[in-house]
Amino acid sequence: MRRFRNLGLSFVAAALVATPFGQAMAQAERLGFDTPTEINGIELVCTGVGSEVRADPAWDAYALKIEVAGPEGQFLGNIEIAVERDSESVVELVCGGPWILAQLEPGSYTVTATFEGTSKSGAANVAPSGQTRLVLQIPAAAGAVSTERTPSP
Repeated sequence: MRRFRNLGLSFVAAALVATPFGQAMAQAERLGFDTPTEINGIELVCTGVGSEVRADPAWDAYALKIEVAGPEGQFLGNIEIAVERDSESVVELVCGGPWILAQLEPGSYTVTATFEGTSKSGAANVAPSGQTRLVLQIPAAAGAVSTERTPSP
C-alpha cells in the first residue's frame, strides 16, 4: 500500500483495513473510505481528507475521534491503529486518512497509532455522551503542514 504524507494529494487508493483478532494485517479486509463499517461489533469510519469531509456533521455522532498528525500539525494518512481496553485488543485497522471515528462503549481505552514504523500511544476516556477527541502526534513524521491544525503541547 502506498504511503501518503500530504493529504492534499489526490488519493487513488485510500482504504480502511481491519483485522479480526489474531490475523496478520496482510490478511485484513479492505473497506471503503468515508463509509461506516462494523468490525468486531464496533462501527468505525476512516475519514478526514478535505475540509468538506471534516465538516460533515455525521461524524459528531461517534464516541471517539482519533486524529493523527505530525510534529507540526500536518495530517497523516496510512496509519495503523490499535485500540485496547484493559490490555485486550478491541480493534486493529489501517486508515488512509487522518481521522478514525469509533462508536465505542464508555470506558478507558489505549490507542496506538503507527506511521512508518514510529508509534505514539494515548489514553482515551470515552464518556456516556458526547465525543472524545484524541490527537496523536507522530514525532518523526514529515509532510506539509495543515493550516487547519495546530500541534498539541
